[in-house]
Amino acid sequence: MNNQIIINADDCGRSKVVNSAIEECIQAGCITSTTVMANMDDLEGAVGLYNTYKNSISFGCHLNLTQGQPLLKSQILQDIGFTSISDDGMIELNGMHLRNSRIPRAAKVAIFEELDAQIQKVLDSGIVISHIDSHHHIHNGLSILPIVVEVAKKYNISKIRILRNYLPSSCSLWARKAWRAYLGCLYSGIKTTEWFSSPNEFYSLTKSKQVIKKNTTIELMCHPGGASDSERKEIDLLKSIDFNKEYGDILINYNQL
Repeated sequence: MNNQIIINADDCGRSKVVNSAIEECIQAGCITSTTVMANMDDLEGAVGLYNTYKNSISFGCHLNLTQGQPLLKSQILQDIGFTSISDDGMIELNGMHLRNSRIPRAAKVAIFEELDAQIQKVLDSGIVISHIDSHHHIHNGLSILPIVVEVAKKYNISKIRILRNYLPSSCSLWARKAWRAYLGCLYSGIKTTEWFSSPNEFYSLTKSKQVIKKNTTIELMCHPGGASDSERKEIDLLKSIDFNKEYGDILINYNQL
C-alpha cells in the first residue's frame, strides 16, 4: 500500500515490567516510537531507554489525567471530582468522566498547569519530546483537547496523536463538516498522522481488503507489558508482521513524520 506507519508503544515509565516489555519490542524491531508517563513508577527506567535507543525510535510524552498521583496539588480539581482521595489518603487523578463536561475556567487553568508540569518533568529528565498523546485518550475529550494543544504549542511540540478517524455515524453531515473545520483551526501548526488504529484493527482491515487509501501516514498503538490478553496478542501480531514485505509499507517514527 506504500503507506508510512508509526508503531507507538504507550505507557513507557508506567512500571519496570512495562519498560522491560517496551525494550524487548525495540530490540525486536516491532515498534518505532514510545510515549513516556511523567507521574508513574519508573520514569528513571524510561530515561534509561531513551539514552540507549533515542537514535532508533522516537520518544513522546504520554499525558496523564486519569491514573496515578498528579504532580501538582489542586483544590479546584479535587472540588469538581477531577482528582479523588484514595483509601490510603493519596490524591489520585480521576478525570475520565469529565473529559467532555463543561469545566470551570479555574479548573482549566489547573489542568493546563498539571499537563505543563508533566511535560516539563519529562524534558528535565533529558528526554527530547517528539510528540504528544495521552493515557486513556484523555486528550480526545472536547474539554481537554484545546488545553493539550495550548500546552503543546507552549513547548513548540508540533505533533499530536490524531483525535479520531471519524465522527459517529449518528452525527449529521453538517456536524461532521463543523467538526472538521473546528479541528482545522485548533490544529493550526500541529501535524498528525492521517489514520490511527490498533494493530488488530489494521490487520483485520487489510486482510478483509477494506481500503485504507495508498500513501497514508498511519499510527498503530500498542501496549507492551499490558495485562490483558488482547494487549499481549497485539504484540505477538506485531512481531509476526513484516510490513514492508507484506504490504509494501515503510516503518517510520514521529521524528520522521
